[in-house]
Amino acid sequence: MKKILLATFALLLCVQLFGQTAKSNCVLFTENGERFYAILNGQRMNDEPVTNLKVQDLNQPNYALKVIFENKTIGEMNKTLYLESGSEVVYAVKLDKKGAYKLAMRSSVPIAQAAPVAPQQQVVYWGAPVITPVVTPTNPVTPVGTSTTVTEQTVTTTTVGSPTGMNTNVNTGNGENVSMNVTTDGFGMNVNINTNGMGTGTTVGTTSGTAVTTTTTTTTTTGNSNPPVVYGNPQPVIVQPAPCTHMNTSDFNSALTSIKAKSFEDSKMTMAKQITSKNCMDASQVKAIMGCFDFEATKLEFAKYAYDFCWEKNNYFKVNDAFTFEASIEELDAYIRTR
Repeated sequence: MKKILLATFALLLCVQLFGQTAKSNCVLFTENGERFYAILNGQRMNDEPVTNLKVQDLNQPNYALKVIFENKTIGEMNKTLYLESGSEVVYAVKLDKKGAYKLAMRSSVPIAQAAPVAPQQQVVYWGAPVITPVVTPTNPVTPVGTSTTVTEQTVTTTTVGSPTGMNTNVNTGNGENVSMNVTTDGFGMNVNINTNGMGTGTTVGTTSGTAVTTTTTTTTTTGNSNPPVVYGNPQPVIVQPAPCTHMNTSDFNSALTSIKAKSFEDSKMTMAKQITSKNCMDASQVKAIMGCFDFEATKLEFAKYAYDFCWEKNNYFKVNDAFTFEASIEELDAYIRTR
């Protein structure tokens, strides 16, 4: 009999070791095209909502799956994802007859025989961090506070004092015509230039026969009201939880007595949550409060609620002793994996 038990144990150990080395893939897609985020064992798989997601290199036989839909009116779906070692398992997220979302297995094939990646399918790897790509704009706008200066300068030089009047017309043969009239009466000059239909006229008067230079300078300053360009991703704001006080033994025993004094289960739950939300507890204290409840479902509800207020989450396994059924322990474990 001992030999049989040892052989069975060795076989199970081999199966377990093989399951640890042979990885699997999982494909999740929505039948009606709802976009979603997938969270496996508390780890987010995709940074942007998708309709078809493929997760590779999974190394466990099952995972706690949370599906968060982009459409907030739909809500969330919490299920257990079962995989087959060395295989690619395809699940559909679909509505059942009651209008609730469920998982429906569509296929399971060896990874070597799996279908190629579809165009609309996003592929991620288990254990790899979700990284938002940094997009640098190719044509950034000018930030506020930057000004542009444009300077235009026009210089006209005229020499007067010709002893006699002169009228000159020059045609270059290319549609350009230059006409200049100079008179000594008042030392005036009129210059007309016509170039392909564009004309400019300048008149200068003077009382002497010296050269006169006229300079015009125009400076224009403009500003841009567009917001500054931000390259990369802004750092998220991390909100730290409010500090809580660890209950001492005297205060906790007093609280425990008050909970036990209530006659109804819902009254006990209300007081237990009220006390827990204002204090930090250890795992043993959570277990003691669970002992005040009469029903398994109530114990499980409180164990889930109190997890966020327990300061020693590494020892939260102690609360399992307060349960009567193994199914409650499994459900609590699946809940903790999603936190």
